[in-house]
Amino acid sequence: MDSREKVIQTIRIRGPVIPAQIAKVIGTDIMMASAILSELVSKNVLKLSHVKFGSTPFYYLPGQESRLQDFAKNLHEKEKRAYDLLMQKKVMRDRLLEPVIRVALRSIKDFAVPLQVKINDNVEIFWKWYLLTNEEAARIIKETVKFDKPKKEIKPVQETITSKAQEKPREEQKEIKKE
Repeated sequence: MDSREKVIQTIRIRGPVIPAQIAKVIGTDIMMASAILSELVSKNVLKLSHVKFGSTPFYYLPGQESRLQDFAKNLHEKEKRAYDLLMQKKVMRDRLLEPVIRVALRSIKDFAVPLQVKINDNVEIFWKWYLLTNEEAARIIKETVKFDKPKKEIKPVQETITSKAQEKPREEQKEIKKE
């Protein structure tokens, strides 16, 4: 069996892997295993994750995206918080999020998919859980936007500036009424 075929078979069984694991399986060093994995990524046979073990990314087959959740524990604290929130809500509106969560969503590219949605001539960003279909996301976004009521324009109350001359007669009138 060719080493590339052995790599593919191993990933099919194990799921996402790092080069050190592949090096053991094919009996070579990490550099050679990394080269083989990179070649398979360039041929679109494998995918490369943004989730990392230390500084090493995971390699996986198309269709194994759901198995990346096993490695969410490797995320930093703020990224993990954004991951958990998005997994729970499925779709989130970017402008309504805390800045920390916004930044974290941009860095967890394997799990958060940005969607640009046009609403009343404005383009807004929504974040979709990576396993959610576009149709489900569209339905949730439509429900979210449907309940947004346009805010009524609040007009400031204009204060009238009165001169001292106008204030005095009012004071005199008050004094007369008191007597």
